[in-house]
Amino acid sequence: MKIRWMLDTDILSYLMKKNHPHHPSVMRRLLQQTEGSVSVSTITISEISDGIERIQDASRKNNLLSAFEHVCASFIILEFNDEAAWHYGKIRSTLLKIGQDIGIMDTLIAAHASSQNITLVTNNIKHFQRVPGLDITQWLG
Repeated sequence: MKIRWMLDTDILSYLMKKNHPHHPSVMRRLLQQTEGSVSVSTITISEISDGIERIQDASRKNNLLSAFEHVCASFIILEFNDEAAWHYGKIRSTLLKIGQDIGIMDTLIAAHASSQNITLVTNNIKHFQRVPGLDITQWLG
């Protein structure tokens, strides 16, 4: 099975929160995909983990952690590798030179998707379209 999609952090967050307004449309699109075609970067996992660890309310924290584990069980988790690291250096330096920085974490995610020739699924199109050659799409609506 070929991996076609990499979910950005915002998309994974929508899937974790069933009461989020974007949850139904993202879930609908997800259910249309073939098994094994959707992935998540370890970078995205680190962003979600950071957000969960900052939550003070233990009950809310446990609920989100449970949702996170449940959602991630459905996806292929891709390790950030040497090739992705080289893509990161190229993308980051290019964006900084042209004054279009998107931040370290988003650049890492963009580099990971780009290095694997996978389309990044995000709601942050305006942000990620700054990355030259990155294939992006939106699953909302």
